[in-house]
Amino acid sequence: MASSSDCRSKIKEERDDDFELSAGHSHIFTVQFENKDEEHTVLCESLCTVLDAMKSNEKIREELTCADENIVIQRGTGDNECTIATHFPCTLLKENENLLVLVKKEIIERKTKEDLPIHPKNEYAVFYIDTDPGLNAKTKPLFRSNALKNSNYVCIYGFKEMTVVEALQKDGRFVDDLDSFYLKNIENKKRTECTLKIKVLHGKKFKICMERMRRESGKLQGTPGAKGSGNLQGTPGAKGSGNLLETPGSINSLVRVSEVAHQIGVRVIRAGKRTNNDNIEEIRQILCDQITQLRALMAKRVRQRPFEELLELKKEHFGKIQQSFSEVHRVRELLKLSKSVCMVVVYDICVGTGFVLFDDLILTNAHLFNKVQPENDVQVYALFDFELPQPKTDYCEFLCEKEFIDIDKELDYAVLKLCPRGERSKSQSKKSVVIPPGLLKKFGPVPENGEACIIGHPEKDIKKMDPTCIIEEEQRINKINEHLSQYKDTIFIIQSVVHELKSKGIENILKGGAEADKCVTYNTFMYHGSSGSPVFDQSCQVFGLHTAGFTYTWPEGSEESVIEYALPLLHIFNKFVNNLREKNNETLLKRITEEAKGNQHLNMY
Repeated sequence: MASSSDCRSKIKEERDDDFELSAGHSHIFTVQFENKDEEHTVLCESLCTVLDAMKSNEKIREELTCADENIVIQRGTGDNECTIATHFPCTLLKENENLLVLVKKEIIERKTKEDLPIHPKNEYAVFYIDTDPGLNAKTKPLFRSNALKNSNYVCIYGFKEMTVVEALQKDGRFVDDLDSFYLKNIENKKRTECTLKIKVLHGKKFKICMERMRRESGKLQGTPGAKGSGNLQGTPGAKGSGNLLETPGSINSLVRVSEVAHQIGVRVIRAGKRTNNDNIEEIRQILCDQITQLRALMAKRVRQRPFEELLELKKEHFGKIQQSFSEVHRVRELLKLSKSVCMVVVYDICVGTGFVLFDDLILTNAHLFNKVQPENDVQVYALFDFELPQPKTDYCEFLCEKEFIDIDKELDYAVLKLCPRGERSKSQSKKSVVIPPGLLKKFGPVPENGEACIIGHPEKDIKKMDPTCIIEEEQRINKINEHLSQYKDTIFIIQSVVHELKSKGIENILKGGAEADKCVTYNTFMYHGSSGSPVFDQSCQVFGLHTAGFTYTWPEGSEESVIEYALPLLHIFNKFVNNLREKNNETLLKRITEEAKGNQHLNMY
């Protein structure tokens, strides 16, 4: 596969995790029941939970006459002995690993509300909770059943971007009212807040500790500064208010964001220049206030937002979105067109999204191939119909030819050709499958405002769609300001956030910027894996190639986006046609002319 140099420094690159196709998944583990010598061999040939894999063995099914909630699954021996949840991914087991199954009368694990698809092991992080409680946690039950205390640890897993709170809530074996807790690393004794992403906890062992409680005004209160502690119920933090930018619409007004933090810092410096003990207490109080605000802000960000807050985020033009994208005929048309959308797998490098242009050509982002070296024989796949979660998924897989039809780093697009034959992932006969119709005929201009809908594969997941609103050029600074306003009272990070956004060129897309009229902006949840998704307008014309977002890094390592954007497809189409003319590719130009007939927006090219 030919290589492309880095496209733009500001783009959000796709993750480099390996992508494992379920068609090649196969491993063996053994199961033994308590007080029985016989071992049962389980051959797992699909991505599924450990319990589902076990039930594929007839003899194990005969032994498991109890409800799933009464099962304890134990792995490891000695100091590493731990229990896993019944929904533990089979991909996290070692080859030929032995599991011990115990059946209890009481409920061990609350049944999860939904069956999440199982992913390859590199998508998860795994850590361990000591069954012996830590500081201030001796008198409060941690688990639904004391049977778990017969093992040394409880093994917890989750997607890497999950927080500790979210991972424990999903696990199902902990009590529902577990709150005001934190973790203490068993090895180095360091405190770990439960708002932290679990990707930094992988392989480590912890004790659950509780905040020390004190009596105040007749009520039990947590210790000061404990707002960042965990809560399995997930209450939202306080919402920021006020307008940071005094002159919205001006590029230079971004500087005023850091000035807000500067004013707070001056208070500390002035207090520090005094010499009496009273002023030392003033400094301490100012810093304590800042820590409390920071913890509250972090807790707000990582906890699940309630439905009311999600509605608040979408309230601008929400009525229009609801009206346009709830009409049955429009949804039906979008679902029909979505058949052309595929997951693009650059094997062992990254995953993105693409769609059929026409015939056997697909369009996606060029930056998916930034790390492909000319000397490497990298395989690229296009997966269609990847719409149902495991184990029901039956996608259609095409291999892409090794040479690009066209690739352009400036407009960040790549056109690839699919190999003639495709196969169903679960098909026994391996019959040929048909490539869906292309979207070139549906190309249209960028609307000045209004509704939009993105269809793609965020986070390498099944196909999803996100109705959103176009953020007009004049309103971009207001939207960015609205996002940054939540940090206005936090001096620790505001200056670094503004600096990082400006270093990635965010000023270029603001009114008056060099690229302000060369992109379409909006807010969407379509993050990593969605690059290359088509963006539709309310008439179901496709006008944009979803490309990236302007991001900054949160202190604990996670990434946040303030605004996302797409590149206009008519600009891309114009460049594609001109490139083909320079290459004298008359055959493909003739085919494009035939395909573009009837589309008035393409006739000019």
